[in-house]
Amino acid sequence: MSKWFVKIAVNEFLPLALLALMLAGCQTDENVAGLNESPPSTTAANASAAENTSDVDALVKSYLDLRKTLAEDKSDGIAVKVAAIGEKAKPLFNSDNADVERVAKAIATSAEPKPEDLVAARKAYQSISASMIELVKIASPSNQAVSELYVAYCPMVKASWLQTTEEIENPYMGQKMLSCGEIKEEIPTE
Repeated sequence: MSKWFVKIAVNEFLPLALLALMLAGCQTDENVAGLNESPPSTTAANASAAENTSDVDALVKSYLDLRKTLAEDKSDGIAVKVAAIGEKAKPLFNSDNADVERVAKAIATSAEPKPEDLVAARKAYQSISASMIELVKIASPSNQAVSELYVAYCPMVKASWLQTTEEIENPYMGQKMLSCGEIKEEIPTE
């Protein structure tokens, strides 16, 4: 019977004992301490990202306000709304992200000429939209600014824009062809 007991002990209990020792060896004080430590301080990086997000949010809201105005064929205050987009892009000139900075400068440049009518505003909007789409893909707006954000495309003008609903509201064609276009993609928000 002792041979049988030794055989069971070697075949059944020894592997379990070795496994327990191996697992216990992995949990040294250094490893346990490393698991409990928080990552290095990223307070400055988090502050910069939060600042970018709030600046991106303000810019997106201003852009969407202009989109609505163009879709409704309204020209009142259009130059002010285009200029506001340029102004809202300026805080992003100092971003830690070189791509955000580059795109923000492109947006501000596109918003410089003050449009005098809907045709000129829509032309400026095309250029602004191309850069805005690039921006929101690099630096997403927050859920507080927009819960949903879509890239839409107009085949008549061959240009895209951002909007917050899946129902097309074409800023390039306005009321005469408001539903002309299609949703190309959804942009995630933070």
